[in-house]
Amino acid sequence: MAYQDIGTLSVGSPIVLCGSVGTWGTASRDLDWYRFTLSTGGTINFSVLNRTMGGAGDPAPNITMFILSGDDCDTQVTEFAAASPDCPFTSPDINLPAGNHVVIVTVNAFAPDLPACEVAYVATLTKVADISPACGTGGDCVTATPGVPGCINLDVCACTCAILFNCCDTEWDDFCVQWATENCGAFAYSCDKPVYANDCATDGADLPISAGAPTAFDITGANTDGPPNDCDYDHDVWYVVQSPGNGQLTIIVDTPTFDSVVALYVLGASPDFDPNELPSMYIGCVDAFGAGGEGVVLIDAVADEYYLVQVSGFAGEQGAGTIEAFFDFVIYYSGNNDPVLFRSTGAGTFPDCNGAGPPTALTNLGWSSGENIGTFPQRRAAAAFTVPDPGEGFASWKVTGLVGLGFTPGGAIVNERLVGIIYNRTSLNTAPTDADQVAVIDEAYPTPYDYPGGGTNEAFQIAADVDLTPGDYWLTLYASNASPTTTANWAWFTNAAEGIYVVNPADSEPMLWRSTAWPVPGFAVYQLSKCVLLQSGALDPLKRYTPAHVVLGTKVPCPP
Repeated sequence: MAYQDIGTLSVGSPIVLCGSVGTWGTASRDLDWYRFTLSTGGTINFSVLNRTMGGAGDPAPNITMFILSGDDCDTQVTEFAAASPDCPFTSPDINLPAGNHVVIVTVNAFAPDLPACEVAYVATLTKVADISPACGTGGDCVTATPGVPGCINLDVCACTCAILFNCCDTEWDDFCVQWATENCGAFAYSCDKPVYANDCATDGADLPISAGAPTAFDITGANTDGPPNDCDYDHDVWYVVQSPGNGQLTIIVDTPTFDSVVALYVLGASPDFDPNELPSMYIGCVDAFGAGGEGVVLIDAVADEYYLVQVSGFAGEQGAGTIEAFFDFVIYYSGNNDPVLFRSTGAGTFPDCNGAGPPTALTNLGWSSGENIGTFPQRRAAAAFTVPDPGEGFASWKVTGLVGLGFTPGGAIVNERLVGIIYNRTSLNTAPTDADQVAVIDEAYPTPYDYPGGGTNEAFQIAADVDLTPGDYWLTLYASNASPTTTANWAWFTNAAEGIYVVNPADSEPMLWRSTAWPVPGFAVYQLSKCVLLQSGALDPLKRYTPAHVVLGTKVPCPP
């Protein structure tokens, strides 16, 4: 990787960039790396216009940008990273110190995620405003520093000094501290008279990766010492967990008598941290259920990094419960689902049909999957996934969990079990049959938890114990019960952002392998009219039949 130097960025003199990016082959993508210089700290933003080369010339569904603080690969910090179908795609305003920094333009992920090369773009890098040199120096922003202007947190300092000039020109006094705390996100940590050993964030208890032994806790009467976040909470206790690898870290809290809230913070390579910096370490919080518990999932946990877990009660609720941490490697992830344009009647609201009127509203669409659904005795869908090489020293993968992203439909249904079947896959255009079956996983119907993106509480996870070698497979997931006549139905979200799509060679349109009865006639070509189902916005139209799912597991070492 080599940077293309584009010079010094200053207020009133934006830098315009032109180039092309894309994907090709099976594991390649093109990235354009640009290095720029700020002679003084400043607020910048980055905007990209793009179109695909060929076809209709529509914007790419996944144009991607990164903004990195610094240009040393070992120390630079990612300030912004996102993919979007928007055109133009514009970053939020980002505060950066003086020095060299990097912006990157590319498309999301690797082939077969479209579009293939080329995507032509014109990007504009703008310095919106200068930031005082006093920002990024001085004290901690929550303590007055007589005679010393500015404070160490660039964002807090810039926000404060934009209103109170003297805070950067003269000194960071008590009024600067008050303004920064009340209006600019500065956080003054305090924890008085702790009730429990882990009542303070600075005394988080070790939370082991579970071997089936939950850790008991009680928040009754506990302090509230965490920073404000996206959830309404009080009475918190704290835990520290270290991720054993790059993969999925799951925290499950069981609170039978009260409504709990779980929040996650990243500490990095060391469990030691400055509690005043908790707002900058915040990842997110979950408060999706009432009394009973919560689950929070970090799908991109980093090997050996420490994470701080905050457990609290919603709006003052208190009580006792248990907490447990789990870790799995992510063998395959289709990405979560995006909403689609769906109209079950197909009654003329899409341009491809007969007429006028805007398309129906976006919806999270799920494929009904179960037994005795209307006239379909065994309604199932097949989703493609690939198992990668586990790496040197490992022979295969042990699948420990299957996660289907979907929802439980309303109506007269009884879901007692969630069944997963894995099949060998020889071709995307060859339907799986019983002869291809590798394993059947039949577990009690799970309580769902929330997964990043997609719908709310959409993750239905069942345990598995299946060895898979690298290769191509199919997965089906469906609800069942013991009755031969009662409906069982689980809706499997479609339009997975990174899913493997199937194209019908008869019409070059996307399709789904779906059954009405099993084993005869089994999986057959399933397609909806464009009067019924359309992709939303500039997203990839080929992805609208891709079920959303995750395959979790561990690596199996080679025999000695």
